[in-house]
Amino acid sequence: MAAKVRLGEMLVQQGLITGEILEEAIRLQVSGNRRLGNILVRMNALSEDQLVETLSEQLGEQITDVNEVFTPSVRTKLPRYICKRYGVIPLRLKENNILEVAMTDPSDQQVIENLEQFTGHVLEPVLARQSNIQDVIRSHIPRSMQDYFSPESNTLLTRLAVAVCLVFIVVIGSFSYRFINQATYGTISHVEGST
Repeated sequence: MAAKVRLGEMLVQQGLITGEILEEAIRLQVSGNRRLGNILVRMNALSEDQLVETLSEQLGEQITDVNEVFTPSVRTKLPRYICKRYGVIPLRLKENNILEVAMTDPSDQQVIENLEQFTGHVLEPVLARQSNIQDVIRSHIPRSMQDYFSPESNTLLTRLAVAVCLVFIVVIGSFSYRFINQATYGTISHVEGST
């Protein structure tokens, strides 16, 4: 059996990136626990489509069209913020507690383990384009309270809600302070003295 060609080597062989860019990405990868393909995409050295097509060739997997495979019965298996965090979407529940999940990198064992712990299902990852996954997340995965209060949801809406709550607390505190003072000391009236 021939050894599997590494992703970086394949990208250089196909002329998608240079050796220098690969070395820089590997240097960045060593300083953290990140996937090489994701680093190259974030460096703008590679498009998401180029990465998925190369992974398809490397892993010997077809690229799944999420719109064709997604079943609505699994839409609550993973909350929206988890789908966005990992770039995944549940597709369908199979026999023997197997949950088929679309991912941009089905070889990412860390993500698979995290999702298995979260769902309690055995995951069967399939390869899909990130843009396809994001479209289905937006259109099919419902929002929940967790989505608004997760670290990933530090959006303008969340900031606005917090600001409104703080203003409300200050206003209520001010009214409460006045009410307590008035109840304790009564109303003070100023009378102009006669001369």
